[in-house]
Amino acid sequence: MYTQSLPNLGPPTASVLPQIQVFRHINFNRQLGDRNPEGDKPTDENILTTFNVDLDGDDLNEGISSFIIYSGYWQFFKNVGFQDPFPKIYGPGHYPKTADIGMENDTISSFKLFSVEKPAHPDVYQ
Repeated sequence: MYTQSLPNLGPPTASVLPQIQVFRHINFNRQLGDRNPEGDKPTDENILTTFNVDLDGDDLNEGISSFIIYSGYWQFFKNVGFQDPFPKIYGPGHYPKTADIGMENDTISSFKLFSVEKPAHPDVYQ
């Protein structure tokens, strides 16, 4: 059996991947397993990701009504391709209704990580 010793890298650092979950309905209502209008397959009503998301061609394009940010600071856009940003940056927290935090309901078309740490940005939503 071949074994290889690994270099001592020291203690692990405390790092958390930026993570966000978006939902089609207000109050984090997923309704997973609902049938799409054609009735042929369950629809995916939420996304949990650590990645930048462009919803071009996705059922959730202009369909996000609530979201939870577990870590990181995120920026949302009105159009696909990360165009036309909403004015605020959103950090960790529960956001049960986008209309209550400066976005019209069902207007998000893309979103991306703005910063892992709280940015020195005047428009971070509090």
